[in-house]
Amino acid sequence: MDRKRIWIINHYANHPSLPGGTRHYELARRWVADGFDVTILCSSFHHKLHASARDFRGACFIEETDGVRFVWLRSRFRYSSNGLRRILSMVEFAVRAWWVGRTCVAARIPKPDAIIGSSPHPLAPVAAWRLAKRFGTPFLLEIRDLWPETLVQMGVLSRRHPIARALLRLEKTLYGRAASVISLLPGIRAYLDGIGMGQVPVVVVPNGVDTQAFRCRHETPTHEGAVLRVVYAGAHGPANGLDTVLNAAQKLRDDQRIRFLLYGDGALKTSLMQQAQDRHLENLEFLDAVPKVDMPRVLCSADILLLNYAKIGIGEYGISPNKLWEYMSCGKPIVFAHEAVNNPVAIAQCGATVPPERPDLLADAVVSLAALPANKRREMGQRGRAYALQHHDWDILATRMAEAIEAVISGAS
Repeated sequence: MDRKRIWIINHYANHPSLPGGTRHYELARRWVADGFDVTILCSSFHHKLHASARDFRGACFIEETDGVRFVWLRSRFRYSSNGLRRILSMVEFAVRAWWVGRTCVAARIPKPDAIIGSSPHPLAPVAAWRLAKRFGTPFLLEIRDLWPETLVQMGVLSRRHPIARALLRLEKTLYGRAASVISLLPGIRAYLDGIGMGQVPVVVVPNGVDTQAFRCRHETPTHEGAVLRVVYAGAHGPANGLDTVLNAAQKLRDDQRIRFLLYGDGALKTSLMQQAQDRHLENLEFLDAVPKVDMPRVLCSADILLLNYAKIGIGEYGISPNKLWEYMSCGKPIVFAHEAVNNPVAIAQCGATVPPERPDLLADAVVSLAALPANKRREMGQRGRAYALQHHDWDILATRMAEAIEAVISGAS
């Protein structure tokens, strides 16, 4: 069997030694084990650490991990918030991916049989499409964030704004050029129908989890009077609504049973830490982001896991946060603050769901779970793990996406 060669263009693709999601690494290392040759082009600047992930000279640096080839592209633009420098970083990455991909990368690694462009922002897929055209190979579009729909729903742009109109035209152009669309969103078909692109072939491949790595082999000891650890692990930005968590912690400041631990980093972390200090929230602690390889240890140390979002109206077509599947895989009860159309926590009956930006209800949910006997919380968590094993194990998802890629390659040959 010929070895299929796949390139993935993702500005924010992540190495397992770094904090953040590792979707493409997890998929790629399984494809490599099945005989694929996989190359991931990503930025040297890590947007969560606000620092370089790799230091090197020249336009790019190539390394392999578990057979997966990472091509780090140099970035000159550093940023710590969603401003002009981040936009410039997006433009720079797209240009570098196109230029480096067609020159020095193409000279050092085999020509791709298919190229995937992933859309945390829309310019990376543009580079992937142009590279696919250059090499005469199929282009697959992976939809993670909807542009401009996410910006419209968050109130950043109106639908009639010239930038929103331009982004929609670009988005529809990419849909039209793609041999297939891979989407993380379960409701993507309704969105495509709404913008007149219902004819586009779609395969839904949500985020997933390594269920063997994210498995708690030792139960967190709990006893009468013990302090219960409520752990949040993720970004500290506008979309995460962590001011609501601070308000919930303030409501529970006199409850000696409960302590909130917030792991991660983001644009609002410094401000949130100052607020917590000013309000003397001794039952809440901020901790550093940790590499993906250390995340199971952090999550397994919790009694209750918290996934919180602001009320920003971006769940109309469903969500698939990688953090949720990691939480579920660890077998811990979850407090889920979101208003998306899909609710895996409710389906799996593995925790409590509350509306976003309701600190009173968030506090009540934490208290209710804390009041349960330890064995009841354990049973609740195990229902979540069973759901993750059945629907979101990376082995299952990698096979589904590989079949979609192979079908596109076969159709083009």
